[in-house]
Amino acid sequence: MAKDLKLLVFKQGGTVWGLPVGNISEVIVEPEIFPIPQPRVNVSGLVVYRGQPAVAMTLSEKIDKPFKYGIVIRSGAQYKVLLNDEPGSLLDIDASGLSAYDGDFGYVRATLKNNGDAVLIIDPRRLSKIGIEK
Repeated sequence: MAKDLKLLVFKQGGTVWGLPVGNISEVIVEPEIFPIPQPRVNVSGLVVYRGQPAVAMTLSEKIDKPFKYGIVIRSGAQYKVLLNDEPGSLLDIDASGLSAYDGDFGYVRATLKNNGDAVLIIDPRRLSKIGIEK
């Protein structure tokens, strides 16, 4: 089996997520989050990353608690920071094992079965749909 896709896999809100490693800039510890007025439900605020504002968000609903980690993703010309309680783990997969996704999350491109869990594979380009506007 050719392992041609490397994912950072992590759990949030009972869902297992996968993010292609090539789209991750870094994982930061205890990101400082600055509040913003009237954010979308899953947006916690802004993080300053390399001198630029980056939207800090969760992948499901807004969770008002401090997070230990921020997974920094380049999304187009901007950075996004996915907040999480764990740094995640690396997983090498054969991309031919991915299945089409037809659920409610517009930023998920495919699914994968891993150790009995369904892993939702994030398309970082689609994360631009999540922002600070209501």
